[in-house]
Amino acid sequence: MSKIPPIHCLNTILQDFLTQGSIKNSRWVTIQSPSVARLILASLGDEDKKNILNAVLDEPRTFMEIIEITGLPASSAYRKICTLIDNGLLIDLNSDTNSDGKRKIKYKSIFQNIEINIEKNKIIIKILLTKESMEKSIAIQTIRY
Repeated sequence: MSKIPPIHCLNTILQDFLTQGSIKNSRWVTIQSPSVARLILASLGDEDKKNILNAVLDEPRTFMEIIEITGLPASSAYRKICTLIDNGLLIDLNSDTNSDGKRKIKYKSIFQNIEINIEKNKIIIKILLTKESMEKSIAIQTIRY
């Protein structure tokens, strides 16, 4: 599998979103890039990464919450979370500050839902982008407002 440079996956997904003209109607986007489609499938095929994405699908969670939910060792969870962030499938949201004054970063999946279909030997992936991933995109904000 060809490696996609960090953050280019999210940029490619958002570019697909913009070129499909979906901006006014929906947050659903069909993945056009075969390399991004392979990256998404590979991430979902990795049990640990899939569990991390599932843990942060509905609400943002801290690193400690993720390892508690997934049961992963901290070192494995850290490595997988970093890979998901580098690949653009996970975003870090504004962090809270706890009583010690330390930052608690919360992580969230870029998609809220995903559909994978096979049509005539072609894999078609559609994702529903989260509001948070849309809000983090300067390109989308520029077009929307």
